[in-house]
Amino acid sequence: MGDIYKRAMARSVIIIGLMGWATTAMAAPKKIAVLEFVNKAGLSVEEAGFFSDLVRTEATSLPQDKFAVMTRENMLTMLPEGTDLANCEGKCEVETGRNVGADFVVTGRVIKFGKTYKITVKMHRTKDGFLVAGHRVSGASVEALEAPLAKKCRQLFARLNSRSATATTTTPETAKTAPQTRGPVAAVVKAGPGTTVTKTKRKKRVKSKAV
Repeated sequence: MGDIYKRAMARSVIIIGLMGWATTAMAAPKKIAVLEFVNKAGLSVEEAGFFSDLVRTEATSLPQDKFAVMTRENMLTMLPEGTDLANCEGKCEVETGRNVGADFVVTGRVIKFGKTYKITVKMHRTKDGFLVAGHRVSGASVEALEAPLAKKCRQLFARLNSRSATATTTTPETAKTAPQTRGPVAAVVKAGPGTTVTKTKRKKRVKSKAV
């Protein structure tokens, strides 16, 4: 009995440990990496850096138990020395997000079209490159881009948060539906002495024999 008790206790400890590890893993916040904006509008380094910092600031409005915003310095320590985040476009954006361990990567591009400045901001899911959302803002000056960009970023991260909430509430248990019964339900009718069973398509009727 002593050996059986010890083995049972050992199993219980292992199961509890695994449950704790699974809970911690499930609760780990998703990491968001915001890369430096690609500057095609002739902005100064400080101006372009201001816009990427603005996006990071807006990202911190997300629930901290669900999302963690990576800093510029944190990302650079994980990348090869000399990496320029502002010269990363196309597939490089998603690949860089993966390299720094991010779940989502946000990128921006600034251009000047005639006399108008335009910013395009996009968010990709790093595991498969899926485009979660994207927005574009315009302004007659660099200063005019700040307010609309902040507004679009709030919309961007609100959408991400709503997608996360939907994924959390939709579990395998809640997705299951009750099995449906098709066709007539079979019934068992016991025929006693002096009775006969008449079968129909959907039910059974019992008629008494005429005496």
